[in-house]
Amino acid sequence: MHRYKHGFSGFATRLSEDEARMMAKQPGVISIFPDQMLQLHTTRSWDFLVQESYQRDTYSTEINSQPELDVAVGDIIIGFIDSDDKQMPPVPAKWKGTCMRGKNTQPDSFRCNRYAEPGGKKIIGARYYNSSFLLDPDYETPGDFLGHGTHVASIAAGQIISDTSYYGLASGIMRGGSPNSRIAMYRACSHLGCRSSGLLAAFDDAIADGVDVISISMGQWLDNLLENPLSIGSFHAVERWITVDCSAGNYGPTSQSVVNAVPWMVTVGASTIDRGF
Repeated sequence: MHRYKHGFSGFATRLSEDEARMMAKQPGVISIFPDQMLQLHTTRSWDFLVQESYQRDTYSTEINSQPELDVAVGDIIIGFIDSDDKQMPPVPAKWKGTCMRGKNTQPDSFRCNRYAEPGGKKIIGARYYNSSFLLDPDYETPGDFLGHGTHVASIAAGQIISDTSYYGLASGIMRGGSPNSRIAMYRACSHLGCRSSGLLAAFDDAIADGVDVISISMGQWLDNLLENPLSIGSFHAVERWITVDCSAGNYGPTSQSVVNAVPWMVTVGASTIDRGF
């Protein structure tokens, strides 16, 4: 179903238990593990942390007073492995990725840089991984049909938008953490979850495409670290100097409730929140 060659050498395929045992005995085979399903993570941390004043102050400092800061450069590429705009500088030369259009979608249903003006591009790459799911035409696209990928991409790299509000209430500035970074989307999830095989394929492509950061908001309780696709994929990405940020999960507040806690990841979570799951 998938072949991995940039982070490590391997492949995903369908095997019976007997075939898997025979394969595991072959020279050079390090491990064989099942294609498990991981779940997406999300919450409303920015609202709970009351980030309005921070956004306003940061907007004033970074954009008006010190435009030379790194946030205004626009050469950072953030890859989002998930469900899947204004003028910017040209795409960084290091970018080697692509923008898949999908097989059964309308010609204009998804395209990279749809909001970009000439000479500037925000969404510079998009891929999708479907071999783990049922053959449904709705999944034959890198476009985001769940909303989760759009949500997390906006948090990290959303453009600065002034005078936003919720039906006229709480007007202010909306922005992501690094509004001038580029976005590359890797859709590896369906409404059922995110298959290990697709996640590892997304890591493999992101490494080859030239991203600087990989952002992942998903996870699952997996007892064996050597069978955890996020641990494996992130390890090979970090080996190539790519920062990998992962969510700590929607569990807790009991002890040992954090997922994605391997030492080479940047694991992000809140110590407290105003709702339960």
